[in-house]
Amino acid sequence: MGGELIDLYADYEYARGDSSDRARDRRKDLRTLGKTARTTNQVYQAVADPAMGRYEKIGAGVGLGVGVAYGYATLPVVLADGPLPFFDIAWAYSTARFTQKSVKTGRYIGKQFD
Repeated sequence: MGGELIDLYADYEYARGDSSDRARDRRKDLRTLGKTARTTNQVYQAVADPAMGRYEKIGAGVGLGVGVAYGYATLPVVLADGPLPFFDIAWAYSTARFTQKSVKTGRYIGKQFD
């Protein structure tokens, strides 16, 4: 739901008619933030699925751990790049996507053992 609300606000910003570079960058940041919120929700749903088997849960947990480790390993680079909000949002989105894919891969491998 959070991603849709952020997209709605970005549409509102566009409808206001401000076409400056700063407004366009802000709308682009809002769109990326909305995608990040939706992806994070999908990761949560993939990990918290009650219909998973034992090894599928273990695989999802390992995939989640790999995604969190990736985010933790790349965080110093994001902090060192300075105050660049677009790149920080892009990093969060890419980390959420990587985590989502690693959870799905872990679930798939675990499902082979169930």
